[in-house]
Amino acid sequence: LITRPGEKAWDEESGTSRPVLVIVYEGMCQLVGSSTGGRQVNAAEQLLVLTSPSLRLPMDAVGVSVSDHVTITACISRPSAAGEKYTVREPADGTQVTALRYRLEAGHGR
Repeated sequence: LITRPGEKAWDEESGTSRPVLVIVYEGMCQLVGSSTGGRQVNAAEQLLVLTSPSLRLPMDAVGVSVSDHVTITACISRPSAAGEKYTVREPADGTQVTALRYRLEAGHGR
């Protein structure tokens, strides 16, 4: 599921306006781990490895943009992936592509 914030709507219960999420794409995709192995960073005395997974979408999936939110809703081969969240960082272009590809970063709430 790929979404982005849309127009704001008034929420009577909270007394505030909140953005309504716009669904950009909903359907099959493939999340692929980083092929570069990531890079090591020292954060708060912990050694972390940052990777850049990529998302593959069918060629007819249009409208995906940088900063869109990606939520994995189901995964047959790895059910624990359901609920993982990412942010689209940049498109990954190439020649003779068979799928639309985007580089992701772990995002909002993960």
